[in-house]
Amino acid sequence: MRSLRQIVNDCSVEELRECARVCRLPHVGDKDQLISALVDGQSMDIILESMGSETLRKICRRNRLPVSGIKNLLVARIFDITDTPNATTRKKCHLCGRMGKTITMDKHHFIPKHTTGDDEGGTVYVHVRCHRIWHHSEEQEQSKKSRQLTEDESRRLTRRVSQEIRDGKWGRT
Repeated sequence: MRSLRQIVNDCSVEELRECARVCRLPHVGDKDQLISALVDGQSMDIILESMGSETLRKICRRNRLPVSGIKNLLVARIFDITDTPNATTRKKCHLCGRMGKTITMDKHHFIPKHTTGDDEGGTVYVHVRCHRIWHHSEEQEQSKKSRQLTEDESRRLTRRVSQEIRDGKWGRT
């Protein structure tokens, strides 16, 4: 098992600066200062999610982990080799009801982040595939109505999509 500091130490100064910038932390100074700012200022999942896919692949290569797959999968692989206690936190998917590691799941914002700028309005964990289905259905419904959905319409859509996923209409999730 490796610590977060050891994993982040494998990154170049430019990669660390970019990661610190995305995390809205000071992104000036030498490598040790950047590592300290990141490790002391953020949780591991936020740090890994702020890294680019190429940086994550480089970390996977250095730790002899598979480098194929989407970003969430790379983050999960790195999380699995760390000594972080919450690396295996599991949550239930809001749509299909199956359990999953939070690091490999998406957070669905009931009120889009681009309208409020934060997690206002609540979030739920959903599997990546379930999340895509949810947004696809939402976009289809909005295009039918040529407007944004009301809260009630959105709730009904969520219940309908959840039932469709559980019934297997969208294939195995």
